[in-house]
Amino acid sequence: IAHIIQLNTNVTTKIRIKKDMLVLLKQEIEDLHLEQEEHNDQIIKLYDEKNKQLGPPGPTAQLDPSDQQQMKDKN
Repeated sequence: IAHIIQLNTNVTTKIRIKKDMLVLLKQEIEDLHLEQEEHNDQIIKLYDEKNKQLGPPGPTAQLDPSDQQQMKDKN
């Protein structure tokens, strides 16, 4: 009985550790999404500046198709 109780305690400890790891991973993913959004905002700002330098402003800044695909792939 004592051996089985010890095994059960070990499993319970492993479950708690795995749950804690999940919480940390979820937070890390959220942080990475925020960082990605900041980078996307920077890209849009840089394209706005580039378009202003190239000629008359259009209705909105347009990304090159390859850059649009890269942003979609990252999201």
